[in-house]
Amino acid sequence: EIQDCITPLRINFLKNNYFKMKLGLTATPGIEKVVVPNPKITKGQYYNKYCPIIYSYHTIDAVDEGIYSKIKIDVLFMDLDKTNKYKLFKNGNPCTEMAYYSYFDRKYVIEFGKNRMFAAMKRSSCLSDMPSRIKKAKMLVDLYESSNKKTVIIGNSLDALSQITSNVVRSRPAKEKYINEELRYKFDNNLIKTLGSFKILQQGANLNSMHNLILYSHFKDEDKFLQRLGRARLGKDTTRITIFCFRDTVEQNNVELF
Repeated sequence: EIQDCITPLRINFLKNNYFKMKLGLTATPGIEKVVVPNPKITKGQYYNKYCPIIYSYHTIDAVDEGIYSKIKIDVLFMDLDKTNKYKLFKNGNPCTEMAYYSYFDRKYVIEFGKNRMFAAMKRSSCLSDMPSRIKKAKMLVDLYESSNKKTVIIGNSLDALSQITSNVVRSRPAKEKYINEELRYKFDNNLIKTLGSFKILQQGANLNSMHNLILYSHFKDEDKFLQRLGRARLGKDTTRITIFCFRDTVEQNNVELF
């Protein structure tokens, strides 16, 4: 048995122990090259080295066999509001959405090092808090609920998600973990139709028979994009995925890339 948490530290364990059979289960086959010097090797590469991959089962196979649902992806392009002013800065005068985004976009251009990283994060995250985006997401969720459809909306802004739906799973103190479990139970058993996810359901979680998945917030790389798509994989019906995207922003660059 090769544990799912395999790391370079466990290689000696594999070398120094004998097994009649080694069985590895991985969603990350070893297809990436080793970077030298300072080797960086994927988990999948370790599986493939010590437990060669002899059988591949692809998502399309699962769709054909009715295990995974088909997905339909729509991109909802929007324009930043250049006219109306909102209270977006905590300490500052009201401004338009375009002015708010442009402020962080300029910060990203002029900053260096850690400050540039912070500016990049803020430039991306500020898009989730735009009032026009929240309003449109709320309208879409209400439409799906009126059609008796189950919807999961994934976002990186807790404040925005809380304005869209009251059913948000998120990191909570240990004594409040039951809230997440209760929401998951209600969603899986059709007691609630909408479930918001603040970070914790973005990968590794199976959500039963959803009809719609809304990717509300910006995703910075292909891995996170694919992990989020994976939440829509279970069920026999086609799952509609809606990606929110502001034109002429970093979001549009990534959506077109992926």
